[in-house]
Amino acid sequence: HVVTIKEPTRNLEQSAKFHAICGDIAKQVKFAGAFRKPEQWKMLLISGHAVATKQGSEMMPGLEGEWCNLRESSAKMSIKRMASLIEYATAYCVENGIMLSHSER
Repeated sequence: HVVTIKEPTRNLEQSAKFHAICGDIAKQVKFAGAFRKPEQWKMLLISGHAVATKQGSEMMPGLEGEWCNLRESSAKMSIKRMASLIEYATAYCVENGIMLSHSER
């Protein structure tokens, strides 16, 4: 038997809130000349959050020569880390005039 003690990972409410923010941004903002999908905004926000919180980022060539950002997984984030990511994403929206679809954010 193995007992592991660790912080619980993000909850479903946090996940839903973050994905809603990504969707709101995707509908309203062009980035690097094009509208991006919510999944792409998720990658951009997680990457930006890692840099902003001094976690850093790592870019490396992929298997086909493309560039890949080796980023952390939001599914494995602690509740506290996910709250920080949501705060980061919300601040991005406020700074860029992005309207969020739910006022509780």
